Amino acid sequence: MARIHASPTAKSATSCPLERRNVHRDRARSLAPARRVVPRTRPRRRVEGGRDILDLPLIAGFGALVSVLLVLELSTSHRGTREDYRRVAPHLMTLLWIAAAIAFTVAIHFRLGHVRMFEFVTGYLIEYALSVDNLFVFMVIFSHFQVPEEQRQRVLFWGILTAIVLRLLFIGVGAVLLRRFHWFEYVLAAVLFATALRVLRDHAQAADPTNGRVVRAFLRFVPSVPRFEGSRFFVRDEGGRRATLLFLTLLVIETTDVIFALDSIPAIFAITQDPLIVYTSNILAIAGLRSLFGALASFLRRLRYLQHALGGILLFVAVKLLLHDLIHIPALVSLAVVAGILSIAVISSVRDERQR
Repeated sequence: MARIHASPTAKSATSCPLERRNVHRDRARSLAPARRVVPRTRPRRRVEGGRDILDLPLIAGFGALVSVLLVLELSTSHRGTREDYRRVAPHLMTLLWIAAAIAFTVAIHFRLGHVRMFEFVTGYLIEYALSVDNLFVFMVIFSHFQVPEEQRQRVLFWGILTAIVLRLLFIGVGAVLLRRFHWFEYVLAAVLFATALRVLRDHAQAADPTNGRVVRAFLRFVPSVPRFEGSRFFVRDEGGRRATLLFLTLLVIETTDVIFALDSIPAIFAITQDPLIVYTSNILAIAGLRSLFGALASFLRRLRYLQHALGGILLFVAVKLLLHDLIHIPALVSLAVVAGILSIAVISSVRDERQR
């Protein structure tokens, strides 16, 4: 009797239901369009375990801290006619500004990490040192306009308010340019090199902005009266509202501060390109130093090697920015270099002063 061989089709028809389901599933997968696999991207984080660029609690804390200190500064400037307040208030406010800088340094460490903390301290020291040179020019301006002692702190206070706004604008523009155009780093490096050479070359010459075009332009376009009227910036005179000499002094000081900001802000951008670190270190440094303007005036004249130190610091940050793509200089090394240069300048100046 002949055997009956089952064909492959008959065999597949008699296969188990599980195998048939697997065949249909594989066929459906082969006919389905290929799905695009989108890789999962992690949000951009800061280096060394830091946080995002926009740290709202840190920004809010900085704003509250500066606002409280400015209110205290304003209250002391209004009481500046009393001798005891004029003697004690600058030292007290300087201690408060320094304490605020220390507290903010600790906050940066916990919020953004130790690398950002080192960058903040380095930027703070650079701005503090460069602002010392700014105070020399302020002394020349106050002496030229013969501003009364009790009104100088008031001018500096309103100068701080203006600097807070103007430097926010400059730093914001600089941060955008650095983020969008890589070649802008080389522009800042060239500016720092030129500034360093100018500081080292003209360290023996005292700047006198009162003999320049600034005062003549203000006197031409701003109606003013050639006298002081207490703490008022404007008075009503014949012909309407006119600016006093106190307001003219404020305008000259703010113009000078803008010029100095064009030197100091690129120097801190060479240390870090984080606009939050640049801005906060900038404001806390200039506010703390200007509060002690009267007490520092006599001491600053004795730092004969300070200009050399400023030139050296500017050269260092210019080289750091220029070689940023080739050599990575850690934030702690930058802090050590800046602090070391300043320490050598101060110690050398004090030693020479004692030997005289």
